[in-house]
Amino acid sequence: MLLTVILFLAVLSLLVFFHELGHFVTAKKMGMKVDEFGFGFPPRAFGIMRLLGEERQLVNETEEIIDIQPSPLTPLPGGEGEVIVDVVQDTVEVRPTKRWKFVWGASDQHEDETIYSINWIPLGGFVKIHGESGDLKNDPQSFASRPIWQRFIVLVAGVAMNLFFAASLLSVGFAIGLPSIVDDSTPSSVKLTNEKVQIMSVVAANPAEKSGMEIGDELLSVNDQIFTSAEDARIYIKSQEGQEVKFLLKRGDETLNFSVTAEELPTYNEKGVGVGLVKTALISYPWYLAVVKGVESTFVFTWEVLKAFGNLLWNLIVHQSVAVDLAGPVGIAVMTGEAASMGILYLLQFAAILSINLAVVNILPFPALDGGRLLFLIVEKIRGRALNEKFEILVHNLGFALLLLLVAFITFRDIFKFVG
Repeated sequence: MLLTVILFLAVLSLLVFFHELGHFVTAKKMGMKVDEFGFGFPPRAFGIMRLLGEERQLVNETEEIIDIQPSPLTPLPGGEGEVIVDVVQDTVEVRPTKRWKFVWGASDQHEDETIYSINWIPLGGFVKIHGESGDLKNDPQSFASRPIWQRFIVLVAGVAMNLFFAASLLSVGFAIGLPSIVDDSTPSSVKLTNEKVQIMSVVAANPAEKSGMEIGDELLSVNDQIFTSAEDARIYIKSQEGQEVKFLLKRGDETLNFSVTAEELPTYNEKGVGVGLVKTALISYPWYLAVVKGVESTFVFTWEVLKAFGNLLWNLIVHQSVAVDLAGPVGIAVMTGEAASMGILYLLQFAAILSINLAVVNILPFPALDGGRLLFLIVEKIRGRALNEKFEILVHNLGFALLLLLVAFITFRDIFKFVG
């Protein structure tokens, strides 16, 4: 349990950190001042800031005789004259200096520098851009003073960074070997390892679910017969209609026995045990193809997540119901633990998909999210001027409160579902 919590916090913090890093880097590149870039959420434990200054150093000092002029008042050996001496000093060389200063607790922000902080709540991170709430429009370093296109880039950068991070994880995964479905479309040039037949889906309220079979279980045998093809296993199971079928499955390190008899499946208008089988394997590509496959998979996953959110909103508006199961922090933590128990490659793939989900959620046009702020920018572009600053802050605060209520509701439900 403790390991699951630690893994969940580590994965979530990494994803949120990269999201905020996108905002941070682009804001700096645009010449905006960043007040704080924090790992975790306040209150602040400690931080560091880089103070810029200058050092003045004496380089050398020389004397030079400029001229000798005759003077009746000042006799000199060998003649009369006056010595004029000019002391020239290459006195000072100015050198820029950099030094780091520790900040303990919630100390005041230095007016010119960014605080890089570690905070007490270990959930992701944040970036505080100067004037991001719409104030300080007269400050040339503030977010609010910049053109719309610059603010747009800074807001989109977080989402772009999450997608880039997902593509990077998937590219590394495909180079090592990621779990994937093997079918006729799988290229013959790829390397397949750990091939097996697994349960991809379990139909609710049907024999397989009632017996305790779960998604991800590996099929070892059916009636003591071993199958290397999901299609062959399906054909055999169908041929046993009306008879008890004995399944030998592997779940983690456990080997489990199940006995089920086919029943009528209303959704499919035929008899069956209610499981979907697929052949899977760890598929690896050469590194140069792994990068292409990682980017391609990122686009595919992003499109699927967008479709899922579209269906969710459509069902909420039209049918006033939710056709998919939503998971909050507790649910994601449980799934993180399950992915980790299957191996590092499964955890890698899960983290990539979670990063894509984070990107899609943040781009939704809802107040307090990046998409909501982009919506206000679009309105500003159409109107030719920004909306009232207090109104915008109020809308974002209300949106944030609604998000917190939604997270609390889903978390409460997850506790009963996964923990209870």
